[in-house]
Amino acid sequence: MAEKRHNETVSVPANGNAVSIKTNYKLVLDSYYGNGGFDDGGYLFPHFREPAEDFTARQKQAYYINLIKPIVDSVTDPIFTQDVARIYKSSLYDEFVKDCNNNSLSLTQYMSKAVKMATLLGQSFTVMDTFKPEDIPDTLQAQIDDRKVPFISLKLPTDVIEFTTNDFGGLTSISFYHRSDPECGLVYRYYDNSVCREYCIKNSKQETLNEYNHNLGTIPVLLTDPSAGVFPIPPYLSMSQLARATYNQLSELRDLGRSSSFSLLVIPGQNPKTMTEVGAKNVLFIHQDSTTLPTYISPDSKINDTSLMEIKFSIEAMIAQGNSSGSVIQSGSLSVKSGVALAFEFKGQGDALNKGADMAEALEVSIANLFGLFATPFEFAVHYEREYMPFTSDEINKKLTFLETILAMNISDEVNAAVSLEILDLFRYNSNISKDRFIELKESVMK
Repeated sequence: MAEKRHNETVSVPANGNAVSIKTNYKLVLDSYYGNGGFDDGGYLFPHFREPAEDFTARQKQAYYINLIKPIVDSVTDPIFTQDVARIYKSSLYDEFVKDCNNNSLSLTQYMSKAVKMATLLGQSFTVMDTFKPEDIPDTLQAQIDDRKVPFISLKLPTDVIEFTTNDFGGLTSISFYHRSDPECGLVYRYYDNSVCREYCIKNSKQETLNEYNHNLGTIPVLLTDPSAGVFPIPPYLSMSQLARATYNQLSELRDLGRSSSFSLLVIPGQNPKTMTEVGAKNVLFIHQDSTTLPTYISPDSKINDTSLMEIKFSIEAMIAQGNSSGSVIQSGSLSVKSGVALAFEFKGQGDALNKGADMAEALEVSIANLFGLFATPFEFAVHYEREYMPFTSDEINKKLTFLETILAMNISDEVNAAVSLEILDLFRYNSNISKDRFIELKESVMK
């Protein structure tokens, strides 16, 4: 079966130029984190005839209203607010669940990031590695004690250098950016169904730095969404483009406001010296024979009104797109609810959360199976809770009233503790309390 080779470059029919699809991924990532061009002004477009020094000043003054992050968080965070039910028997996998990347990251924390990035970008990748055979102890306990356990890392479409597929589109090999090296420059990692190779490019040729044969018979790279492909169009691309447009509109409005916030005094008479700047402390002299009386002039307020209307349209368009994907941003305002807010405002959120939970469960099963190939196979099952929280404020109030009534009856210490835990759950959904602190509070109730 013939392999097909792919890389990050795609052709744009409109102008025939070759561009990297990673430009789109970077825009989406920057719009979520609020960094990159949203932080240094790189996503601003200069006006026609705008002096370079004025544009530089405008870049320093620009600010970014981040709606992308709360939208994405609201359709991913609730999936991981409750404990994940995993069923398996493997002491080695116990260690992996507690620390899946050899850097104290739990598997649940990792899954949260993997699903979030796949939701944002359309795809993310889980790469499983292990140690060289000669470095792995013979006994299971020694492997646990020495942390010689298979580990995973998260890669994004931005990390992909090239990949090959079979005739059916199945992944047969893939290379990721791995790290920077002072001697070699950029270092990459290549994976196929038998080999893991670390290499760099010197004099236009690959130079192998490290290599081991895993001989799994399958590539140790998992796609969070196998149906999406390696380079899907980011689901939040159009929303990120709107965010960039709004970023520019806000900058232009701010610049207009700063340059024309104060009325300009107009006086007939001779100008004692040439005026080079227009501002709050300037006077504009007109011909001394003019019939115009001394007065103050200002730009037409309709200019600001038009800009504000454009900004409002862009923000409402982002909110509408977020709502259609199941977010909890209130249409018509900038009020943003967290992903663990009291109630779902849109029916689509339930579907989005269920899709994310399905994706997480499927990925976890694939990770466990791959781990079994590296170590010893074992049976594995996992379940993510779908009942995230009450659906309306009325339901929450009714439940809280019921629980308070039971608590007031003081039936027994055991019943009071159970009811208190239910009330704590409602409190968790309506607060910004950290998960660790919430666990501490629950444990204090159960003592």
